[in-house]
Amino acid sequence: MEIKHFSDLNECIAGDGTRLREYLHPAKGNYSIGYSLARACLPPGKNSLPHRLKNSEVYYIIAGEGIISVNGQQAYVQAGSVVYIPPGAMQSIHTLSKKPIDFLCLVDPPWRPEDEEILHNDKETPVQPAMKKERVLQDTSQLEDILQQGRICTLAFPAEPAPYLVQVCYGFREGKLYFHSSPQGNTARLARYGGKVSFHVSTDVAILEGKTPCAWSVNYRMVTGTGTLRLLEKRAEKKEGLSVLMKQYISDNVPLSFDNLDKVAVVEIKVETLKGKKSLIS
Repeated sequence: MEIKHFSDLNECIAGDGTRLREYLHPAKGNYSIGYSLARACLPPGKNSLPHRLKNSEVYYIIAGEGIISVNGQQAYVQAGSVVYIPPGAMQSIHTLSKKPIDFLCLVDPPWRPEDEEILHNDKETPVQPAMKKERVLQDTSQLEDILQQGRICTLAFPAEPAPYLVQVCYGFREGKLYFHSSPQGNTARLARYGGKVSFHVSTDVAILEGKTPCAWSVNYRMVTGTGTLRLLEKRAEKKEGLSVLMKQYISDNVPLSFDNLDKVAVVEIKVETLKGKKSLIS
């Protein structure tokens, strides 16, 4: 057995600009492993240089938060996030918080200098994050508040030759969305098959004019998610679904009528994933 402590490791500046301390490498010890393991640190507000490895790599974020870019796709990461980076992928990371971002780097096969390519050497060139940290919504209560305040929901059904999109009035309660349609319409027909559906809801949308084209902006809160469809068949279920829908728009004191219950299709979406963003500029 061998134990290494972070404080005992020598620090170097890696080619991508991160501060690096190497834990394990089979070429530097008697280790029967097929990978190398190091810990990287990037100061607040900094970017690692875009680079690529011939090897596959896994990041495990220990502390901090940032935006990681892999082959042009960008995503928010924080402590506990794990990122797989395939061989040959262009990669970089940008620190968001006022604290450094620390992460483990597992490279398989083990890292070698000749397997890494730094794509440019201008350390002052920023990697602009596509999704700023302050725009990311992760708290469930914030996401559900958007669904409770929204008025129109855009649904995307899997269909051929392309997804079928439709905007509906809806109601949200306890992790479920409800909407209605004509029993003979495309929406009801697709809902009868069940399966998955994607949805989008926006609130607080306002265009903010600027003195120049690049100074224009927009206020918004938005949620996207996925869920499982279920066409409600029982009268009691349909009444409950319609009640939730109507309470999205009117007060509890307005009496509801269900005289035409048999002439309407009511669909439930059990929400399974949610993610959101906001941009509220005073």
